Amino acid sequence: MRQITLTQETREHQSARNALITACFADPQPGRAAFKLREDVAPIDKFSYVALDGATVIGSLRFYPLRLPNDAEVLMLGPLAIAPLLRGHRIGQRLVQHGVDMLKSTSYNGLIVIGDAGYFTALDFDVALTQHLKLPGIVAPLTLLGLEWHVEFLSQQSGMLRRIA
Repeated sequence: MRQITLTQETREHQSARNALITACFADPQPGRAAFKLREDVAPIDKFSYVALDGATVIGSLRFYPLRLPNDAEVLMLGPLAIAPLLRGHRIGQRLVQHGVDMLKSTSYNGLIVIGDAGYFTALDFDVALTQHLKLPGIVAPLTLLGLEWHVEFLSQQSGMLRRIA
C-alpha cells in the first residue's frame, strides 16, 4: 500500500513537478483561457502543494491570483496534475480538498477553476456560481466553476475575470 503525503511545494520539488506537468499537459495551448490567465503570473507559493509517494512527486496543485470584475482578488485552482499511472486513486481529490481547507482559514472568500465539470462538481464546485463571469481566450462550455465559502462572493459577480499584473 502506498504511503502518500501532501505537503507544500518546495524548491526541491520543482524539477519533478515540472516534469509531471509536461507529462500531463504536453501541449500548453496558449490560446486557452487558463493559459492566458496564468502566463507570466507567479503562483501563490504558500498555496502550492505536491503529493509524494515517498520522495517521488506524483501530484501537484497550484493556485494563481486573478481579479474579479469588482476588483476583489480570487484564486484560480490549477493546474492540477496527477501522475498518469496513478489517476483514479483519489490523489487529485485529496490535493484539492487540502488546498481548499488551507484557503478557508485565510482572507480568500472563494475560488474558481477551469476544468471538467463532472470532476469538480463532485468536489462541491458549481457552474452556477460563475455563470455571469467571462474569461479571455478559448473556453469550453460549462468548464468555469466556482466554490465560495462566503455567500455571494462569486455568484453576484458579472463581467470579465482579469490577470493580476
